[in-house]
Amino acid sequence: MVIKELNNAKKAYQRKDFKAADEIYSKIYDNHQKDFSRWDKNFYALTLYRCYVQNPVNQNKLLDAGKLITQLVKQSNHSRKDAMCPYTLAVLKIMKTLEDPEAVLEWSSKLNPELLNGDISGNYSSKKETWYKLTTKALLDTRQYDKCISLSTEALLNLSEFTHDNEVWFKWRIAKSFNQLGEYDQSVDYLNDIKQFKNDWFIDNLMAENYFFKNDWDNALKYASSAALAKGNIDKKVNLYSLIEDILNKKNKQKEADIHAYLVYTIRKRHNWNIDENLEYKIEKAGFDLDNEDYFTIEKHLHHL
Repeated sequence: MVIKELNNAKKAYQRKDFKAADEIYSKIYDNHQKDFSRWDKNFYALTLYRCYVQNPVNQNKLLDAGKLITQLVKQSNHSRKDAMCPYTLAVLKIMKTLEDPEAVLEWSSKLNPELLNGDISGNYSSKKETWYKLTTKALLDTRQYDKCISLSTEALLNLSEFTHDNEVWFKWRIAKSFNQLGEYDQSVDYLNDIKQFKNDWFIDNLMAENYFFKNDWDNALKYASSAALAKGNIDKKVNLYSLIEDILNKKNKQKEADIHAYLVYTIRKRHNWNIDENLEYKIEKAGFDLDNEDYFTIEKHLHHL
């Protein structure tokens, strides 16, 4: 009876009636796992992929399907030629949808990157590139800087093709990690490499941070000013303006430093963000209006200083 039902489920999958196949497989799997052959498990995994992973509409169902798929089948070796592997596809899909970086790393550990295919198709990232991208980002987000540097370097060595500027982003994560570890010269080296291809404001921002902690106030101010003048949302640059304030204080430019502190204050007030007592006291002592929230006008004024 079980063998007959398994054949019916397989036939339903083959005629692309994935819902029917899932209903049959799910009814018999819990009590008759021993009757599932390797091929039955593979077809059940493919069914789960089609029903809950390929176009997920519910994250809980996606996670449940992913857990079951990784119990049913193993990761296939597609390092030389890409092919459909429900195990790999499920894990990568889940990694893409998760917001918690710790959870991303938990799922990342289920894949062996050496078995992933590295060939890109058009503008689509390869599975190997996707795994490296998601994993190194999660390592950076969880402050595992040494591991982030190691794996990002491995990605740069192991991948022969990149999409969506991922080669630059791997170098960015290395630069950011070196900065967080206090290895400022190495961070600067990677940032100089990145600046040959990409020159967004946050790159100069990190460059300024490196020089600030190297006590090189002139270079710190040069890059911080470049970042402040570059295209980008003003409120996203609140930490940059605070850095500029610190640099100007080091250079004994109190008036300019106070105006940048005021810009930080008005941004925080406008967005109802936390304002520490020291900042508020500084603004009040400098004689600025504590009720002002028009940070656009202040930022515009700074362009003419």
